[in-house]
Amino acid sequence: MKRAAGRTRSIVLAQGVLSDHIHILIRSAPDATDSAFVREAKSESSRLVGKTLQWQRGYFADSISHSDVIGVRRYIASQFTRHPDKIPPG
Repeated sequence: MKRAAGRTRSIVLAQGVLSDHIHILIRSAPDATDSAFVREAKSESSRLVGKTLQWQRGYFADSISHSDVIGVRRYIASQFTRHPDKIPPG
């Protein structure tokens, strides 16, 4: 994710990777697009993992205010306790 962020002038603030979904909080450059980051992130992770990784076609993206960053980071950090059955191996 950090490589994808670097190529799209974004910064990864938080991430929670589960076996069937991922939550990522990024700060993007004002003229950057969400789709460019998602395309890079999916491409880079597929190259690293190999053919066993299959991404869904779509994604969900939303904007938050600066005052919500801490709450969203907490939400992402809680994914492992909310979904203990979906923690990836290794």
